[in-house]
Amino acid sequence: YFPALGAIKKQGQLSAAEDAEVKKAADTLRKEKGFTSVEYVGRGRFKVRYQESGPIQFGKKIFLELVEFQSAPGGGIQILGTDISPQSKKDLSAVDLKLDGTLKVTSDLKVTQHNATSTPWFGGLFGAYEWHMTLDQQKRPSILLQP
Repeated sequence: YFPALGAIKKQGQLSAAEDAEVKKAADTLRKEKGFTSVEYVGRGRFKVRYQESGPIQFGKKIFLELVEFQSAPGGGIQILGTDISPQSKKDLSAVDLKLDGTLKVTSDLKVTQHNATSTPWFGGLFGAYEWHMTLDQQKRPSILLQP
């Protein structure tokens, strides 16, 4: 929760009233589409599970703009993870923000290009294309799907 992280950076910690207010944000997140689990872990941080499925909306960015959908040449679909600039990494680290999650993509479309760290196994019947997302990731997660 960015406002809380800013307050912690300025004050060193959240007051009891500020911490209680941040806890209320968990209730708001739980009501939002896609959030399957929300747990407040203290110091302005949440552990969340987010899942979304359905028709692709091009240009749509989901969950803190960590994932973006784009049209690709030839009628394909490109799914991109966030591209974190060096300055953004520095700024986020300065407020002790951590990004530690997994992006998983499953689709019945043909995958023509990807930089996933893990792929479906047993002929593509099990698993998903997966990327571990962190602030120090070297490559922007990317997958190209063709109809």
